[in-house]
Amino acid sequence: MTLKSPKTAKKLLLALLVLVLALPVLTGCGKDPSEKALDTELKARYEAVYSDLGDRTDEWEKEMKACSKEEKRIMEYYFITTPMSELLSIDFSLLHKYASHAAMLKESMPWTKELPLDTFLCYVAGDRAHLERITDTREFFYDELKDIVKGKTLTEAACLVNFWCGEQATYGDTDAATESSPLGMYNGGSGRCEEESVFVVNAMRSVGIPARVCPMFWSIVPGGHAVTQVLIDGEWHYMGSCEPDPVVDSGWFTGRLGSLIKTEHLFYTDLGVGQEGKYLNGIYYVNDVGNYAETKKLTVSVLDRNGKPAAGARTEIVLMQPELSIVTVDALSTDDNGKAAYTLGMGSVGVVAYLDGEWRSAWAEADRTELTISFEKTREQNVWNEYAIKYNDTDAKRVNTYDDDQKHALFGYDDFNDVRKSNHANDFDEAWTSMYPECVENLKLSGRNAKELVEFLGTDDDPMRRALISNLPFKYCREVDAKTLEDMLKGAEAVRGDQSDEEFIYGILLPVTEWSYFTPQRLKVQELFTKDQMAAFRNDPAELAKWFDANVKDECVRDLKGGVPELYDALKSGYCPDRYRDALLMETARAVGIPVFEDEYGCWYSIGPDGPEDVSKWTGRGGAYDSAAGSIRIIAPNVEEYVGKIFAILEMSGSGFDQMNLWLDEGDSDVTFDYPAGNYILLIQDFYEEKAGTLKSLHFTVKEGQTTIIQFP
Repeated sequence: MTLKSPKTAKKLLLALLVLVLALPVLTGCGKDPSEKALDTELKARYEAVYSDLGDRTDEWEKEMKACSKEEKRIMEYYFITTPMSELLSIDFSLLHKYASHAAMLKESMPWTKELPLDTFLCYVAGDRAHLERITDTREFFYDELKDIVKGKTLTEAACLVNFWCGEQATYGDTDAATESSPLGMYNGGSGRCEEESVFVVNAMRSVGIPARVCPMFWSIVPGGHAVTQVLIDGEWHYMGSCEPDPVVDSGWFTGRLGSLIKTEHLFYTDLGVGQEGKYLNGIYYVNDVGNYAETKKLTVSVLDRNGKPAAGARTEIVLMQPELSIVTVDALSTDDNGKAAYTLGMGSVGVVAYLDGEWRSAWAEADRTELTISFEKTREQNVWNEYAIKYNDTDAKRVNTYDDDQKHALFGYDDFNDVRKSNHANDFDEAWTSMYPECVENLKLSGRNAKELVEFLGTDDDPMRRALISNLPFKYCREVDAKTLEDMLKGAEAVRGDQSDEEFIYGILLPVTEWSYFTPQRLKVQELFTKDQMAAFRNDPAELAKWFDANVKDECVRDLKGGVPELYDALKSGYCPDRYRDALLMETARAVGIPVFEDEYGCWYSIGPDGPEDVSKWTGRGGAYDSAAGSIRIIAPNVEEYVGKIFAILEMSGSGFDQMNLWLDEGDSDVTFDYPAGNYILLIQDFYEEKAGTLKSLHFTVKEGQTTIIQFP
């Protein structure tokens, strides 16, 4: 042994310490290898779509400079998951606020610290749970919940968060056209199951609990459902949203889970999702039906007109629910071998294939695992076919139970329904009934946001204030602020012509797409044009259509297009997704003073010198719905067998189908209906048991000026 002096030993120890500290840098292993790979992938995707910032680049970079290292990573994740239509207008400082809050959770919450980075980004930091707009709620929810979850296990914390959400909101059968934000749910106190789930997931994430929305398609009742899923010990567990139980994997709906055909989780990137899925129009979808029910693989083979495998054909799975609620639950394009493979619950479904502007359909029985659809054969016309309907009747894979002792031990003895009623007891002031009688319904339904509406109503005696509030959708009233309403009114009155009050209210004052109107913008839109330009547009709306087509395009790098953008930012940047161009053009028309109206068929009209005219005359696209091109004559001698039943008529095309429902009354043994020319499928459904029944199907064609005779079986 060689002895060394203390001084020498100290130098050796110091050198060893320096080497140890430097090793991660020298080897490139300072991060977990998976974390390093994620950062590399995230940076690559971020840089690939960076140019979409356009004239907002400086604004973004200014916000990024104010971010910490961890916040920058989260902001990059937000950037790649923000749809283009929202990137035009979203408040970058709000995203920074989200990122800062998420970074705090990663350091402070026990269950968040343990999460892999990609899981954390997707299921905790993620700023959007589904289709909702981003609102400033994370910090508020955290302040409400942090003491409630302190010292609890992850499962207990998740159940307590759901209990708190149940104290704020419950189920309400609201319209399905829009999705309330968490703020709208908190304000209004009710919403559809999907909106309840969005609310709960955002509340979960506010305290670092990894959670996601799980939309479901079940077969035994019309419609579907959505629940909250929470990640606990690496497994996803469900709970009824705003319907608290003291355990996970529990809820009133467990008896239906065994009949699920599919689930459909929605994400804005595959990073961190952790499950195999598919991209469609920039959205990443995951189906985890196997978490709930028995499943099968259904392989659909498509043959072209020559009997050869058809690559690139679009196939769809169509679920026939009771009362003929017909839902397309999945879609895939065939591979090079003409095949598309689906994972589905054990139930019978319809399958439709589309190829080169044509379509063919088939029925897949409950035990069917392979199906061939051939375009070599022509569609059989005017012949009734009968199919067996059978859905899975097994129990759900995972169900937990509990007793009152467990419930009281976790939640205490307060009834969350009573607490919720108390929380919303003072939302509406009865004095408003006499002050604003025509607005009472929306004031009541707007919940905690009623004060914003009343502030707007009380500004002056302009009757158009009441007209605006009384005609807006109540879900929008739960979220809009007084400043935005003021801009809506002032902008409309600035361009009012000699219209009647009714024409002004429904043709100019009301926004076309309320859900893209949460900031003052109508007056700013008018500043984009000169007075002479707007006068020219009003004189000849075709000039507006020309300007719009020349200046607004669907051009961006990212596949994630998004919904209807805010009008001002869309016109200023020159971007709008193609599928929303018509809506945005109509919004622009109202903003510059051209009154336009939408009829029950979704067709638009403007007021011309000779009265209402189809806007297609000046937009150059679209056109009125021709409802009388032909007709169908239904002959049903035994009509009493069909009274009370619902018949579905599917108008088929090479790109999809539209459903129309039909009823027969006593005496309708021989009745004629007007129908546009086209190809159709008539469906009659008979459920003789809860999970079984029969489906009768007939293909027919309607020709212009002719009557097609259909003999009921």
